[in-house]
Amino acid sequence: MLARLAPAFGAGLAVIAAETTLLYRRATRPEATQRADADRSIGRRRPFAFWPALGLAAVLTVVVLGARWGADVLGSGGAVLASALAGFADVHAAVLAVATLAAGGTVTTRTALAAGGVALATKTVSKCVLAFTAGGGAFGMRFTGLVALPTAVVTIAILVALR
Repeated sequence: MLARLAPAFGAGLAVIAAETTLLYRRATRPEATQRADADRSIGRRRPFAFWPALGLAAVLTVVVLGARWGADVLGSGGAVLASALAGFADVHAAVLAVATLAAGGTVTTRTALAAGGVALATKTVSKCVLAFTAGGGAFGMRFTGLVALPTAVVTIAILVALR
């Protein structure tokens, strides 16, 4: 599965690198530097917190079990559906779940690739909705513009891998 996803990862990474370069150039302008200094004065937080990490482990466990249940009850379509629903919470858990199922022979690699792509799409939608909700229209539009292109590139590369 990793070998078939490598071109999608590479394409997405190239787009994100280009976007990062453009954002960095824009951020190094004098007016952006002043705004960043003001943002830094807010303070720093710990990079690791126990309870959120424990919550992520719980999500991963539930998603793997849910994907397995979906595959057992509804076949390949159930694994894709479970992955889509899990993608709203965490795309990593969804992809891990279907990759585990593919490695165990429960679903095909093709199904796992499709399920991973669907999980990526649902996670992108949920992030964009949250961006509009939490940050307002202007922030939501900027955020959606930044995540839409790499998501589209990765999705197209996954569709090519499925052929």
